[in-house]
Amino acid sequence: MGFLSTDILDSAHIAELDEESKTLLEPYLEEMASLIRTRKVYLHTSRSQVEADWHESELDGKKIHLNIH
Repeated sequence: MGFLSTDILDSAHIAELDEESKTLLEPYLEEMASLIRTRKVYLHTSRSQVEADWHESELDGKKIHLNIH
């Protein structure tokens, strides 16, 4: 995606999560932010909540969408 490994990014957004997945991930947001070198991780149920260039991925067999900037 063109980022350097030493960059600290502003935010990461994960969308298309069901409520159960959001509930399971919420306690780990700070740890995830640290691991991916971003200031904040946001969870969304729908991509329409944030205007972004989304990248499709998979988590536990479910499609999710990611945006990191």
